[in-house]
Amino acid sequence: MSSPSLLELQAVSKEYPVGKEGLLPSRQKIRAVDRISLAIRPGEVFGLVGESGCGKTTVGHIIAGLLKPTEGKILYEGINTAEMNATEQKAMREDIQIVFQDPYASLNPKHKIGWIIEEPIRIHTHLDAAERKRQVAAMLETVGLDASYAQRYPHALSGGQRQRVSIAAALMLNSRLLVADEVVSALDVSIQAQILNLLKNLQKEKQLTYLFISHDLNVVQYMSDRIGVMYLGALVEYGPVNDVYNDPRHPYTRALLSAIPTLEDRPREQIRLKGEVPSLLAPPSGCPFHTRCP
Repeated sequence: MSSPSLLELQAVSKEYPVGKEGLLPSRQKIRAVDRISLAIRPGEVFGLVGESGCGKTTVGHIIAGLLKPTEGKILYEGINTAEMNATEQKAMREDIQIVFQDPYASLNPKHKIGWIIEEPIRIHTHLDAAERKRQVAAMLETVGLDASYAQRYPHALSGGQRQRVSIAAALMLNSRLLVADEVVSALDVSIQAQILNLLKNLQKEKQLTYLFISHDLNVVQYMSDRIGVMYLGALVEYGPVNDVYNDPRHPYTRALLSAIPTLEDRPREQIRLKGEVPSLLAPPSGCPFHTRCP
């Protein structure tokens, strides 16, 4: 029997108006996320994959509470988040944290690393200054940096070190669900492996749950227990990672997987998609992929 979901999306959509604001707002809308339904179980890594513009980052921002959905329900531990009281909302915000793609852009350049990592517990707890400093030093060690990094500024760190700081800040409130949004795409390949292994180790040590968002199919396969494939704002396929990779059912998933480089003597036949990606202003009816489906 499957474990109950930590977080569940039920027919969640997100729309953005198009056109200039004025007395008569535009009636045109872009549906960046189209009736997404998925469930993330406690302790698993759910990978969300798709090409740029498919809506996967928007899903991550909705889950992290940075965006409100236009339609649909979000359930956290079985409770509709729209019906939560202030105390429940605060607890959920502490439980769900996000790590962004560009660590330099997400870290305040005016403050030292110690101040940045300490900020969550300075705001959300009543710990004294000495205990906060102790926890900052411990978290730096946890993510592979020594305590001296607390006195440095973001510009003095490498990309991999800055991403470690971002992960540390996200974990300071003992979060349960981490939204990892393209966390290694801006890093060198050798550093990518270090950050991915750090995330795997942290998951085991702290019993974390991840929503792992990436366009890199190899990275998603390495990290994930289950994956979802998005196209044009819709979830076209999802399931256990080995099932999806070894026996993809949707033509778009097959096309994506055919493009993965292989070391085999006989490379797999690549499926080349024809036609252009449809406009989000006028998406096709039914399956959004049918206009390009072979």
